[in-house]
Amino acid sequence: MRDVIVVLALMGCIAACEPQCHSIDQVLATSDDGRAVASYLDCSTSETINLISASGRKTPIFKYESSGGVIGCKGNTFPRAKELSPTVTWSDPHLIHISIGIVYSIDRKLDNVDGVRVIYDIGTVLSDVCQANAP
Repeated sequence: MRDVIVVLALMGCIAACEPQCHSIDQVLATSDDGRAVASYLDCSTSETINLISASGRKTPIFKYESSGGVIGCKGNTFPRAKELSPTVTWSDPHLIHISIGIVYSIDRKLDNVDGVRVIYDIGTVLSDVCQANAP
């Protein structure tokens, strides 16, 4: 019986002691017509940049894995490595700019969505330059 109590106590701690996961939704830029560009960070290192219509409909534009704080590899430190968070600006109602200094990888990158052209300024993509088997 004592073994059962210890196991139950441990199971209770496992359930209660696991870190809580909270996703983060943050508006990065808004347009004059009520549209917005927002960053959604889930409980992993994956981040999605969404275009949000004036009615609230989200359309993913750019999805990437963050660098996880890595700023270099193979003896190199990348010049824009401190730009870990994306910045977004609206140039006009049909053009936005997304800039980020370093990412681990890119999963989705749309150049046009809902009549809005997207221009990217992405620094280093670690999965391209830091492969273990690359020269």
